[in-house]
Amino acid sequence: MSNEDILAAARVIIFGGLETTAAMLTNTVWALLSHPSQYETVLSHPHLLTQAIEEALRWEPPVQSCTRFVTRPVVVRGVELAPGEMVQCMVGAANRDPEHFADPELFDLWRSNARDHLSFATGKHFCLGAALTRIAPGRGSAQ
Repeated sequence: MSNEDILAAARVIIFGGLETTAAMLTNTVWALLSHPSQYETVLSHPHLLTQAIEEALRWEPPVQSCTRFVTRPVVVRGVELAPGEMVQCMVGAANRDPEHFADPELFDLWRSNARDHLSFATGKHFCLGAALTRIAPGRGSAQ
């Protein structure tokens, strides 16, 4: 890697480690305070904090969209995309897809598929810090 590439990678890692973490924490607190009964449930049952974080990541992701470039010809829902074309991935919208999440507009502490969110991206763009986020609070082991 060139020095420029290393610097660019470091910038992405620092941004991911600071900005998105702060937004995730703030969004989780906001989600719980906006839903007092679920907040009380988490206070009474701290082990549910992990589930609350996953649902908050789905409900109000710290990154709402990301830009990607097509690398090979592909058809997405009938739309042909060619290599080099720019695609804006709407993470926030994907996390509220009613075909995958029942009542997607609701913040639901009991949502069984909350971890299916795309807030950490997928594939080669999967978040480096996802494992740290998923360390169980107070237990020190990954979920």
